[in-house]
Amino acid sequence: MAERMVLGVDFSGGGKDKDTWATRACLGTEKQSLILLSCKPITRKNLTEELKELPNDAVAALDFPFSVPIDFAEYLECPGCDMPALWSTVATLGREEFIGKRDKFVEKFGQLLRAGDTHVPKCFSCLQKFPINMVPMTFHGMEMLNCLRMSGSRVPPLDNDGCNGATMLEVMPGAALEAFGLPNKGYKEGLCAFENRREILKELPKISNVTILNLPDFRDHCMFSDHALDSIVATVVAALCVLLNLLGSGRDVCSQGGVHIHKRTTSQLLRGSRLVRVCKLPSKFNRTALWVLDKDETQIKRPTDDKISEYNGKRSISPGIVGKTEIEAAKLEGWIYVPYPRK
Repeated sequence: MAERMVLGVDFSGGGKDKDTWATRACLGTEKQSLILLSCKPITRKNLTEELKELPNDAVAALDFPFSVPIDFAEYLECPGCDMPALWSTVATLGREEFIGKRDKFVEKFGQLLRAGDTHVPKCFSCLQKFPINMVPMTFHGMEMLNCLRMSGSRVPPLDNDGCNGATMLEVMPGAALEAFGLPNKGYKEGLCAFENRREILKELPKISNVTILNLPDFRDHCMFSDHALDSIVATVVAALCVLLNLLGSGRDVCSQGGVHIHKRTTSQLLRGSRLVRVCKLPSKFNRTALWVLDKDETQIKRPTDDKISEYNGKRSISPGIVGKTEIEAAKLEGWIYVPYPRK
């Protein structure tokens, strides 16, 4: 049976560096099943080394912003403002210097969203400090990506440009849970936290159609820590990306005009002004997954006031990204990989 290594990471930028969790699993691509190998807390330094040592065909789903709004990248005097250049620039800054520059920028321009964030309901700005402080996580995540890219890791939708290492994907476990119709609020803390975690553990394999053969062995980890649970959800998203073959580089996406998936299992739908693709899952999958990852030539437009309000109050995207195509914006500001089951 063909097997692939997949990882899911719930990443923390906390000063004490104690809340990052990583789940490692083996994916059987013929039977669409996962065997969890480990689920454990890990320091950022050790995580970086572990990701560097992954097999070339491995896929890691990481829960942190891979980039920042383009206008903030320009404010940091990043040459070219693409993601690798941004990661290199950030790596030369200290944590406090990065936060200080963020504070001055936000005071003047506000907590801007990346263009891709507007596709994910209720996505936080990576420049936000309250109620969830995203800034340290964003800094340390990009600092790590600089090391990984230099060691050869692939980061779609960027072109590979000679990189042939493991693939890194930006994910958001809460968005995946929402897409699956599972509790995406109230499972981290609160009166119903344990009840919601039990529901997630029970329904996740059914709704995602990814069989997790030994999930009961890791149930206590997830009931004890929401970070452990998020890392397992991220692992499932990584598995779906492999099974649906959604790991093409930017050139693959552009050349096909859409997601890199098997032609005979795809059809196209026009939804509003954005082209989306519908792809049937491989054998024994009984659901259809909707992935908003078309990257056609549609240009980014400034969201209407209603849409801005729907996602994040009065915040908006960077003026500098307006007029870019979806693929251009994704290469500059990153892309969140979220599976959307079609009901």
